Amino acid sequence: MTFLKNVVLLLVTLLPSLSFAYGLGLNTYPLQERRLFLSPELVALLDDASGVGVQGRLTYKLNSNFKFDGGFGVGTGDRSIRLFLGSDMEIFPDYQNQPRFSVKAFYEYAREYKNGINIIGLAPTVSKELDFWGHKGHPYVAIPVALGMHTPSSTYKTRLNLSAGLTSSIPAINNVPMIGTFEATFNLKDSYGGFMMGVAYPIQ
Repeated sequence: MTFLKNVVLLLVTLLPSLSFAYGLGLNTYPLQERRLFLSPELVALLDDASGVGVQGRLTYKLNSNFKFDGGFGVGTGDRSIRLFLGSDMEIFPDYQNQPRFSVKAFYEYAREYKNGINIIGLAPTVSKELDFWGHKGHPYVAIPVALGMHTPSSTYKTRLNLSAGLTSSIPAINNVPMIGTFEATFNLKDSYGGFMMGVAYPIQ
């Protein structure tokens, strides 16, 4: 427990931005192709499942159309463990006045209320590069919809969220380029609301 507390304190000190449950990650940021990025993230859940947690995410951009990510997280409250995988496919690029449109397919396994649940879904996402006082950022809005299967009872529930966030480059540390993420998620149906923040950097 002391080690986990030290990790949480370290992340709270270092992380400059915010997101949810497992979050959309770096989907909307123009990453370099064939590069792997590591993101430590801090998560805060609201609603009746309140709690905080930490998670790690790896993101890989294969080409201009596809990004893949995956990670693992632990936390307090009613969501103790989660494992997630995702693949984002770009449908329309961010070009002139046209916003970027993509769809992310994702899978998540989570422990909720001491029960296992498998979640499969899609997250249609719209984003646009904007200039914020001379600094470029990528705000986005997504509507993740998913089907959750509770393993003990084999029952299914449809889940629906509204997510809004921002990805942006932040000052480099030791000449290593860094990317900050902030995301807020709102529960629309049988899900969770909360915030996530993270910072990403290349590891290859």
